[in-house]
Amino acid sequence: MTDVLDGREETLERLEELARERWGDKWAIKQKHWADGTTSEHAYHMNGPVDVDDVDQKVLESERLWLNDDGQYVVERVQLTAKKAIDREVIADPFDLVDEDQIRWSWVKDGNDRWHRVISVDDQEDGTERTLACGGILKDDGIEEMVSSDPSDQDYETVELCSGCAASRM
Repeated sequence: MTDVLDGREETLERLEELARERWGDKWAIKQKHWADGTTSEHAYHMNGPVDVDDVDQKVLESERLWLNDDGQYVVERVQLTAKKAIDREVIADPFDLVDEDQIRWSWVKDGNDRWHRVISVDDQEDGTERTLACGGILKDDGIEEMVSSDPSDQDYETVELCSGCAASRM
């Protein structure tokens, strides 16, 4: 079992190295543990909305990087239409942990009109400091803020998300 874990650690380290080389600090790694006991992982980078001919909705572009068993890598570019939650229902909560009315994330818009997912808020003497999922910090009392599962749930024509914050939702 230790050999398998060591192999996974090496794979994650190699993915991190390749992702940093390719995308700087704008990437994430997703690891899945399957019911049959296997594990898979890939690094990914999200690009903001891109224009695609003959598509009349917002399209996000994702680049995914994964390794084969010999440590060789592949990078794949995928274009996705915006994912939007249609409904949310808690189907099991025996310990009453979830407030059904609670919305999951707070979003703030920066000076460049890009939305960022807030992961923590800290009140300071000189204003409110919001730590963002992309690693940035916004420190301003006058910024636009919304509480939603996803800013694209709102009635906006286009909603530009920070690629790091968008990746944090995956």
